Amino acid sequence: MAAGARVTDDIEEIEPPPTPDGRGAPETPPPEAAAQDGAGASMEIHRPKAAHSWREFLIEIGTIVIGILIALSLEQAVEALHEHSLAREAREAIDAEMQVDLDRVAYRLSQQACVDKRLNQISGLLATWAGGQGPPPGLAVGDPGDVALVAQRWQANLNSGRFSRQPAKAQGEQAAFYTDVAVLDDMQKREHYVWSDLRTLELGPDVLRADQRPSLVSALQTARTLSGDVRQLGQQALEIGKSAGLTPRPMQEIAILGTSCRPLIPSAAAGP
Repeated sequence: MAAGARVTDDIEEIEPPPTPDGRGAPETPPPEAAAQDGAGASMEIHRPKAAHSWREFLIEIGTIVIGILIALSLEQAVEALHEHSLAREAREAIDAEMQVDLDRVAYRLSQQACVDKRLNQISGLLATWAGGQGPPPGLAVGDPGDVALVAQRWQANLNSGRFSRQPAKAQGEQAAFYTDVAVLDDMQKREHYVWSDLRTLELGPDVLRADQRPSLVSALQTARTLSGDVRQLGQQALEIGKSAGLTPRPMQEIAILGTSCRPLIPSAAAGP
C-alpha cells in the first residue's frame, strides 16, 4: 500500500495472479465438496426418487409385493420340508413299534392249536369228573403265554400332533391296528388269569373237592371265548400289518412263555 494512502473499513478482494498460460487460477472447491468427492470414490449413495407417474408407482409397489411373496413362498417351503421330516420320523417310530406288537401277536397265534387242544383235554377231564372220576395226579395244564403289547410311541405321536402329519392311509392303518392291540392286550391278560383258575386241576385229587368243579367249568367256558376272540383279533392285526408292509419275525423276548403245547401228564409222556 502506498504511503499516505487512506485506510478505510472496506477490504477489497484481491484476485490471485494469472497463470503462465494467461488464465486465472483454478477455483478451490469448498471443504464440504472435497469431502463429498473423496467419499464418492468408494461408495455412491443414490437418494430415492419419488414416482413421477402412476406407472412408476405401480412398478415400485409390484416389486415390493413380489419380494414379499417370494419370501413367504420360501418360508412355506422350509416349513413343508420340516413337516415332511417330522411325519417321516413319526412313521418310522410307529412302524418300529407296530413291528414289535406284530411279532408278539404272531407268537400268541402260533400257540393257538395247542391252546385249543388243551382246552378240549380239560373239558374231557371235567366230563369224567362229573361221572365220579376225579382228575388224575401230576397234571400240567400249562399257559397260552402272555406277551405285553405296547403303544407308547403311537400315543406319544398322537399327543404331539405328529400323527396327523402322516398320510391318511397310514393314519387309518395305525388307528385300526392299535385299536386291535388295545383289545388284544386286555384279552391276553384276562386269558392268563382264567388259565390260572384252570391250573387248579394241577392240585390233584387229594386237594380238589367236588364243589370246585362248577367254577372250573365256568373258567373253561371263559377260556374258550377268550381264545376264539384272540384268534380273530390276532388275525385281523396281522392283516393290517401286512397292508402296512410289515411281516412278523421270530420273537426274541417273551414275557410269559406259552406252555400249552407240553404234555398234559408229563410223567405219562416220559414213559417208564
